[in-house]
Amino acid sequence: MMHEIQDEVMEAESSLPPPRRTSRIIKKGILSKKGRSKFMSGPWALRTLVLDSDNKLSYYDGKTLKGEVILAGTMVNHVTQDVADGKAFPFQISNISQVKTSQSTSLLLAAGSFQEADDWVTCLSKAAVGSTSTGAAGYITFEVFFGIVFFFYLLHKSAFFY
Repeated sequence: MMHEIQDEVMEAESSLPPPRRTSRIIKKGILSKKGRSKFMSGPWALRTLVLDSDNKLSYYDGKTLKGEVILAGTMVNHVTQDVADGKAFPFQISNISQVKTSQSTSLLLAAGSFQEADDWVTCLSKAAVGSTSTGAAGYITFEVFFGIVFFFYLLHKSAFFY
């Protein structure tokens, strides 16, 4: 009897949807986003961007979700105006591998001022690094690599091996 009840509870629990995760908004703002079509780049459009505590960037046209980017392993950097068709204060999110409702591997965005663009680049870069256990795109810095090599060199030269 007890096993039957336990089996029914386990079956009922397995059919429940996963618990809804609540995330908080880290940064929100209106930026210009370079559009994309299937074979060529599209026009610039204003989009509301929302960065949440799950390191996900969502962008909207009004209240309609147009795309989501999981920032794990992405790279975020300022780009020159010639890359952005002369648009002022551009920056780019590249190396996008996990994308929902978007087929591109990079996003080209532009802010209203350098300070705003720099704030977005800083926040998005932190989210990209915070999304992976080994840092952005799984790479280690030269300083860390050099430190590891130097440690083993000293260990080899120590009396431990003699």
